[in-house]
Amino acid sequence: MYRISLAFLSLPLTGLMLSGCSAFEDSSLCRYTSPCYNKSWKGGVAPPSVALRADEQTARGIPDSSKQLEAAEIVDIALSNNPSTQITWFQARSNAFLYQSAKGALYPQLNLQERLNYSHFISGSTGGGGEVDVEGGVGIGGSGNSEETQLITDLTLSYLLLDFGGRSAAIEVAKQGLIASDWSHSREIQTVIVNALTAMYNYMSQRALVEARKKDLEDTSKGREASEKQFEAGIVAKKDVLQARSAYVNAQLNLQSQKGLEKIAMAQLATAMGLAADTVLNVAEPPLEPPTDKMSDDLYYFLSVAKAMRPDLQAAYASLVQSWANLKGVWSNGMPTLAAQGLFENVTNFTQSSQNNRLWQGQLVLNAPLFTGFSDYYNTKSARELVNVSWAQYRLVEQSALLDVVTSYYNYETAIANVASSEEYLRYTQEAYDVAYNSYERGVATILDVLQAQAALANARSEIIQARTSLAVSLAGMAYSTGILYR
Repeated sequence: MYRISLAFLSLPLTGLMLSGCSAFEDSSLCRYTSPCYNKSWKGGVAPPSVALRADEQTARGIPDSSKQLEAAEIVDIALSNNPSTQITWFQARSNAFLYQSAKGALYPQLNLQERLNYSHFISGSTGGGGEVDVEGGVGIGGSGNSEETQLITDLTLSYLLLDFGGRSAAIEVAKQGLIASDWSHSREIQTVIVNALTAMYNYMSQRALVEARKKDLEDTSKGREASEKQFEAGIVAKKDVLQARSAYVNAQLNLQSQKGLEKIAMAQLATAMGLAADTVLNVAEPPLEPPTDKMSDDLYYFLSVAKAMRPDLQAAYASLVQSWANLKGVWSNGMPTLAAQGLFENVTNFTQSSQNNRLWQGQLVLNAPLFTGFSDYYNTKSARELVNVSWAQYRLVEQSALLDVVTSYYNYETAIANVASSEEYLRYTQEAYDVAYNSYERGVATILDVLQAQAALANARSEIIQARTSLAVSLAGMAYSTGILYR
């Protein structure tokens, strides 16, 4: 069975990335999220992170321009510096804490309340000297004041016994939100990798085109010199010299333009790596040529792989499950709840100790929303429509994923054919140019024959570079579209 080979990318899948997240590590989240923003989520089995010293973390910013960067190092820097992976990672961690918080509803709630009361009572005249009891205070004589200080301690224990699934639904909503964010982070990891690889191959292509334009300049220089010698010998007219010189100047313009494109491609690569656009990079040549064998597995195999492995498809499914759990939770809001409550109250009277007392109380509380203005009814219908929205969004993501697979599959097959054709094209145009140039030197061909052969050869050089670049990019795109890139 065919497996996509990524060996030429120089991406060792074990020990590739160095963690830069030691300051944010929380071992309690290892079961729920990836250990760092440059790591993929492994579905509950997170790889160990490697702690770095502070000076090592600082040194990971801008690479040394004197050292050639391999593909693995470029991807490593991109994952460590690109803000997009940090965004999805912190979001996943936030959802992990929300999930842990939601599970708190499974436990009893215990609350302690302390109240210190001070009362000052003023009584009016009673017309006699009798004793008057004034709301807990005692006055002697016809009039007088009284004071009272109490410390009241309430300890309340409550536990929800029945809520028709509302509590479990809230936990499931938080859980599926966490799963969706984890898969989204994994997809963002893959996106950063493929963007970095694409930018790297584009830069290599532009760099190779600079060398091709230099060869074009050498060819036009030879043609110019040959036409000048032929003109001095009286074999050709001045027109040949002018045409050869114009071709030489045009080759200079093409070389200058290509050098500008190379610098732009380097800036794009630096940006994809999360670095400043003006960073100077020294990129090594790929150690291996990309494979040129056709797929041994058919398209339907890769479609099935994408359905099983695409992180964004898994995230969309988690969102669909989350919407179902939300529907259950909204429906339960309109149903009765049964809770058990216990109360212990201790009253300490600092003024009259005889009034100290304690209270033990237990109760079952049934809460039944009999009429809420139809709010619960319409909230449930709204939640049901949101389930339909999530289902449509899942189908949309699935269709987009399958289209990506089909597109990348045929792009790869086309790229293989283009590499073979462009190699033949380059070989024949080189031979045609050599024949035309030698014939012109012997005086049996015109300058137009040489210039036409030069133009065809220059085009063939560009075609072979673009074909090989397209092959490398399409192979990385195939791994990305099926969801197996760095899994």
